[in-house]
Amino acid sequence: MGILERHHLFPKWQLKKAGINKVSDVNALANFTFLTKGCNSEIRAKLPEEYFPLYEAKHPGVLKSHWIPEDPNLWKIENYHAFLEKRRELLAQAANDFLDQLYHSELDTPTESGLEAQSQFRPISIASEEEESVLQEAMQWMEAQGLPRGEYGFELVDGDGNLLATLDLAWPRGIQEGMTRQAALLIDESEETRNIAEDQDYKCFTNLPDLQQHVQHKILGE
Repeated sequence: MGILERHHLFPKWQLKKAGINKVSDVNALANFTFLTKGCNSEIRAKLPEEYFPLYEAKHPGVLKSHWIPEDPNLWKIENYHAFLEKRRELLAQAANDFLDQLYHSELDTPTESGLEAQSQFRPISIASEEEESVLQEAMQWMEAQGLPRGEYGFELVDGDGNLLATLDLAWPRGIQEGMTRQAALLIDESEETRNIAEDQDYKCFTNLPDLQQHVQHKILGE
């Protein structure tokens, strides 16, 4: 497998040309996948409606392996926001399926696939099955409280779209969306990662019990 690079499914240049300039839209997590350097260079600034069909014809099933919506209408740049919404759903389902399999000790050996190659879904910030287990427990517990599960492997970017850090589990709009401060659960992460998140106004928790206590006392009022 060659070195993998982050790839914008909808190229930045094409989005800006279409009047989509908001950094959080252009660099949305759902607009990224990982490709080999050669494949990335080959695609360049082509639109998805141009290159998706070509690669699917050469490698049947490749779009599904990258959690790309199968509806060709969503590959058009005028439907970009609808594409993001659908792909977020597919990514969230893939993450939940992965964690559920791990939780029940049924995880199969991953296989390689992709436009040329596919990386494992596990974000680089999550280094072990023990961390996965804690995150799975956290997501299930939050859901049981009627609160958002959190975004798994959340990519924290600055105002220019540069990646600052990958957070294990994050609530970028607050645990109570729009009402509480941004929060993150960081398991065995470096002090540097924690400082970066806190500089971006995230309230950080380094273990599940502390997060649970905060939720119970500060949010649920128990």
